[in-house]
Amino acid sequence: MDARPTAMAFQRTQRMKFRPSRAHRTAPGLEEIDLEIDMSPMIDLVFLLLIFFMTGSTMITYLQDPRVALPVADAAQVPRTLRSRTLVNVYENGTYADEHGNILSLDELGERFRAALMADPGVRLFVRSDRRVAHGAVRRLLDVASDAGLDRVIFAAYTAEL
Repeated sequence: MDARPTAMAFQRTQRMKFRPSRAHRTAPGLEEIDLEIDMSPMIDLVFLLLIFFMTGSTMITYLQDPRVALPVADAAQVPRTLRSRTLVNVYENGTYADEHGNILSLDELGERFRAALMADPGVRLFVRSDRRVAHGAVRRLLDVASDAGLDRVIFAAYTAEL
């Protein structure tokens, strides 16, 4: 048996005694000052950054209807901007809906297109049509948009996987 004490036994028997260093001692006659870090400016900054990123991320998104299976296109490109759009989903059965899934008739869509053009003359029609929809349904939508004066159209599609 080894008679040397183990590290655990050494820690139990020896107590470390700390004394303030010279840098922490105050001069005679001066009172000691407690130093504190004010966290409120840092918390304010974190909240401002959080608000900035939350508002920035919601401004560049739009609702996607999971019932619309988009077609795949070889030349599909990611759009540069998502602003100034009026979105219309065209379902497989030929019905039309807005970005919230509300079913709309062609007359209602025409009214919406005219209102969108009055609010913003640079508005574009963003068509999310199902890949199985008949071409006639999309053509009728484009005719209504044209009659309302909306001539800028974007078609949604997935990019082809190489």
